[in-house]
Amino acid sequence: CKYLVMVYAYSNTEFIITAHAESSVGSTIVTLQEGVPQRVTVATGDYRYFRIPIISNNASVEVTVTPFSGDPDLYASFDIVRPTQEAHNFSATGSGTEVLRIS
Repeated sequence: CKYLVMVYAYSNTEFIITAHAESSVGSTIVTLQEGVPQRVTVATGDYRYFRIPIISNNASVEVTVTPFSGDPDLYASFDIVRPTQEAHNFSATGSGTEVLRIS
C-alpha cells in the first residue's frame, strides 16, 4: 500500500516535507522516508510528487509541509497515481504549515 502526495505551489515556494506512518519501508522515485525531512523548491504553478510507502493498510499517516517561503498545498491519494488539485482523496490547502492526517 502507498499514499501518493502532490505539493502544488500556489506561489513560489520552498519547504520541508516530512511523513510519519505507523510503519514504512523504502522505495524508489521521490520517496519520503519515515521522519526524514526533504527540502524542496517548486516554482509557482508547478508541482512535485512524493510517495509514502506503507506496510499496513490500517496505518495512519501524517504529512507535514513547513514552508520557508510561498504557499504550498498538499493533495494526496491512495488510489490515484498522480493526484491533482481536481482529482485527489485528501487535501490540506490553508496557508502556512500544512498538516494532512490520513487514517
